[in-house]
Amino acid sequence: LGRGTALALRLLAALPLPGRGSIPVAERAQVAWAPLYRLTDAVALQAPTSAPYVGYRADLCSLVANLAFRDGAAADAIASAGGAELLLAQARVDEEAPMAREWALWGVRNLTESSEVAHERLRGLDAIQPQSDPELSKRGISVELRPDGKPALRHTDQG
Repeated sequence: LGRGTALALRLLAALPLPGRGSIPVAERAQVAWAPLYRLTDAVALQAPTSAPYVGYRADLCSLVANLAFRDGAAADAIASAGGAELLLAQARVDEEAPMAREWALWGVRNLTESSEVAHERLRGLDAIQPQSDPELSKRGISVELRPDGKPALRHTDQG
């Protein structure tokens, strides 16, 4: 993994997840891309823990996505460092970076096109719990996980 690619992944990992608010810095090491993010790295790099400008997250996602495009060695290195999970985590709507979701999905596509490592890492992911959505709740719908781990929509009495 080149130093520039590793830097881009660390900068992306230092940001809170899009659309959820901030994850406390101490808890970020517990997520899937833990090898990328260490508090000492963020302090040493002076990595911003919030986007310094609109589109910052999208710019980082586009950089990683383009580095992985039809380059098996780069895709393997990015995936081995946890970049596939990190990009997948960016695939949420973010008002501060409107194109980040599309770049993240393009990056996951590029990684999985060229890297069996990315395939294996993403295949190993399991749903933990569904994310509640205020819009669905207003309409009387909730999301639950079935015993097989797949999401299911349920109508609630509220609505």
